Amino acid sequence: MGEAMNKQLDLLNKLKNNDLFLIFIILQPILDVLTALSIYYFQASITIGLLVRMAFMLISIVYIFFLNNSKYKKLITGYLIVFLTIVGVGFLTNYFIKPNFSLFSELQYTTKSVYFVIMFLSYLLVLTSLNYSSKMDRYQAFIVYSMVIVGVVLLFTLLTGTGFDTYKYNKAGNKGWFYSGNELSAILSICFPMVVLFAVKKSTSLKKAYFWIPVLVVGFAAIMVGTKVGHLAIILVCALTPILLGLELLVKKLGKLSSSINIKLNLIISIGIVAAVALITPVTPAFTNTSGHYSSVAEEIAEESSETEVEEEGSGSEDKVEEPEKEEKENFTAKLLDNKVLSVLLSSRDKYFIKLNNDFIEAPAQQKMFGMGYAGNWEKAPKLIEMDFFDLFYSFGIIGFAAFMLPFISILLVAMKQLLNLKLQLIRLNVLFPLMSIALAVGIAFLAGHVLYAPAVSIYVSVILAIILAQIMPKGNNRLEI
Repeated sequence: MGEAMNKQLDLLNKLKNNDLFLIFIILQPILDVLTALSIYYFQASITIGLLVRMAFMLISIVYIFFLNNSKYKKLITGYLIVFLTIVGVGFLTNYFIKPNFSLFSELQYTTKSVYFVIMFLSYLLVLTSLNYSSKMDRYQAFIVYSMVIVGVVLLFTLLTGTGFDTYKYNKAGNKGWFYSGNELSAILSICFPMVVLFAVKKSTSLKKAYFWIPVLVVGFAAIMVGTKVGHLAIILVCALTPILLGLELLVKKLGKLSSSINIKLNLIISIGIVAAVALITPVTPAFTNTSGHYSSVAEEIAEESSETEVEEEGSGSEDKVEEPEKEEKENFTAKLLDNKVLSVLLSSRDKYFIKLNNDFIEAPAQQKMFGMGYAGNWEKAPKLIEMDFFDLFYSFGIIGFAAFMLPFISILLVAMKQLLNLKLQLIRLNVLFPLMSIALAVGIAFLAGHVLYAPAVSIYVSVILAIILAQIMPKGNNRLEI
């Protein structure tokens, strides 16, 4: 009895000291590997990774309501209560009026979706409870350590041939001992700017240039996964890094803010990495897959062009036959998306968008406000669009979607306020690199999905969002430094 009590007290102390939240970041790659093993070798529908993440989400809720001393506690707990109420109303609404309601699927999807918001709120409370110091840097560093673990695992499996293929057919790529290539690619892409920021801050002299090794490991691993997302994200971040360093040099010359960064050294290294990425790209799986992808797009364009020419040749005024009324009744959005090239670019996601959009148009007012739940009002089989913002909108409705977007809206509002106050903190590397991560997260969520309702990915988005807000929110002793 005494031992159990001591363990509970120890857990509470770790929560109050925020240690568990740091440990949880570095546990992510381990949970992802365990998830893959659970699915591949035991065909488990409920994995170890999911159970641990859901348990930690419950711990985080307890932390939000009872175990923190942030000055934003009342505001955040109030928002969380309203948010969960909105989600709950939507869930009950669909239970009674949705044509096909799978309790397990609905619960699983809803839980995965709210996970992002709850983790964001808990990490925001953790970070706003700290004075800006080395403790804040530790959260940035632990993201990097987590990415290094992922990168090393991928490289090891690549060298030993023990990794899983990213794609089943006709495409190259290795996803190591992880389950989802899309999620893995999203994780590496979103966190890569944080890895670069870590290297920039730590490489204060030539002797310490070895801090760029994680950048090489993580960048190479992301490209070798074989997805377009990872490939393009690495190129984009590498290209933007010298520009951001130049901006830091400009801020430093203004003399208003201090900077301990060796800008010249980091500029040389970053330009060298840009050249290395350019050289290695033609022999990577990502380039092979992307080349094939662009070829198919070119074929589709040529096919559409030839079809258009045939139609024009045979469409004399005397031979014109009026189309039936069906065309007039077609949804405008469906017409807009009925394009072969667009279908290739979006990997046929447009077809699922049209289906859910039609469901939403025909849905009753309650579902328009609070959503249609998992995969909309499906009939034969549920299928998400896999474009997160659309999926969240149709799943949680106008009111629910607005509640989901508040974390992103909050950054925009605070940033605008800071800009109006002419705060130079917004153009420091400690803010710009995390902002780059969030920009990538938003882009990937919009086009490729597997971000906001994928707990393995959304945890990193949550932490990085919290890091940005904790730095740009008005505060007392907290100072933004590089």
